[in-house]
Amino acid sequence: MTEVDTVDMVFEALADHRRRELCAYLASKSDTVEITAILSHFEQRQSTTPDGGHPRARFKIELHHVHLPLLDDADIVEYTPQSKQISPDRHFDVAEALLETTTEQELIAR
Repeated sequence: MTEVDTVDMVFEALADHRRRELCAYLASKSDTVEITAILSHFEQRQSTTPDGGHPRARFKIELHHVHLPLLDDADIVEYTPQSKQISPDRHFDVAEALLETTTEQELIAR
């Protein structure tokens, strides 16, 4: 894989505001983060979903089936569902460098 392919893959993975925020959260913590800590972080940021549902249950499903697998495929995070933990992977530094150039508004913009 070329360096351009890596950057393209990282940009694609960071296209969603929740994945950008997740990576920023991981960057602010130590090496490994528990999934429960990520869920708590996002729960504090949003109390209800637009359809009145429970954000934690909905986000937990999205986290396990969409966001973490995509970040794992891009080698930004290392994630196995059984571990219930994520940690930076080999392209995390590329994602982190991109996130450092964004403002808080851009980080969470939808």
